[in-house]
Amino acid sequence: MTRVPGLGMPLSVSGMVAVARHPRLWSTAFRMARRVAPDSGYDSAAFFRFRNQTQLGGDGAGPPSAHDLLVFLEWARKWDRSAKGALN
Repeated sequence: MTRVPGLGMPLSVSGMVAVARHPRLWSTAFRMARRVAPDSGYDSAAFFRFRNQTQLGGDGAGPPSAHDLLVFLEWARKWDRSAKGALN
């Protein structure tokens, strides 16, 4: 498990490699990292703990699996696109 500087979420190396293999998710991953960066005033650790608990069960303390990270980023990408369409 690796803690990425500026991001309150622990990531596994396999999660980072999985994102690296999906270039269409890079901008989404970057936007999400900026949204939940500790200096954004957002409690990112609590958000990711809640996200892991609701998605996976358990205490939500560990990093998401590579698959779960990709599912989350796909969801965030679709959400961003649908929100932009609603504003037009």
